[in-house]
Amino acid sequence: MELGKVYQDICVTALQVERCGDSFAVHFTFIAEGQPHEVRLSGVQQCDALGELFNAERLWLEAAEDPQQEFGRYLLGLSHESHTAFYFDRLLPCPSSAYGQEA
Repeated sequence: MELGKVYQDICVTALQVERCGDSFAVHFTFIAEGQPHEVRLSGVQQCDALGELFNAERLWLEAAEDPQQEFGRYLLGLSHESHTAFYFDRLLPCPSSAYGQEA
């Protein structure tokens, strides 16, 4: 997943959430424009609305506006009927996925 790119007409195919101390690690896969993508985030502070990923029509990744905040150096945005944002600390590299690509 590229910083600053908007992925449209997406379909999230899998979502996994793990507790890591006071935050969460999130791994999900999605298809956009016929291409599979794999994403791993660490330092996600709130996970209660992560299920909204399955309803998303658009996804994007951007640097948070306040780089000096303690948590959430990045923002994962999604839209469906409304806009939802998840702040996280790091975008992790993905090992080769089942699709044979890296994110």
